[in-house]
Amino acid sequence: MPKVGMEPVRRRQVIDGTIACIHSEGLGAASLKAIARHAGVTPTLILHYFDDKDGVIEAVYRDLYSRLAAETLTRLQSAQTPRARLVAILEAQVSPQMVSKDVVTAWFALSALASDKPTLRRMERINAARLMSNMIHALRMAGFNRSEARATAQELMALVYGLWTLLAHGTVDRPDAARYILLRALDGRIPN
Repeated sequence: MPKVGMEPVRRRQVIDGTIACIHSEGLGAASLKAIARHAGVTPTLILHYFDDKDGVIEAVYRDLYSRLAAETLTRLQSAQTPRARLVAILEAQVSPQMVSKDVVTAWFALSALASDKPTLRRMERINAARLMSNMIHALRMAGFNRSEARATAQELMALVYGLWTLLAHGTVDRPDAARYILLRALDGRIPN
């Protein structure tokens, strides 16, 4: 029987172990047994906290989006201007925590699953809409009309997704390099 009060600790272990497993072995090899090995727990303990492997995968995806939301909110707290808000939103997307090799690998693997998993697809749609909405709002505050703001936000979103791909493949190898690319693109739209 699991110890009382250990649920958050064990859930964190399983989520981190799943990310590590996906990174080192690939999503296809991420069985409950392999995840348990990376998490330092037993497969039975995983099933105590999650219904099945799909439940673990959903928890990982939700956790990644929660980390991204927290990173964004932290950065937005000190943003005083529309441009600073955009910088905060974009920097959160390529922050060291969000673009570590294991996290990027997990993002891509789970994103690929989203087309087959309605829950993951829904989470992805919600978070993409949130990112788009936040950028459009900041662009509107900066004086863009509605259609310009939407077009610019789509361009920036495409750039973010492209940078994640480049980070995953090692073409861009550091978060600060990704940040520099994003800020150069932003400078072309909203001068400093």
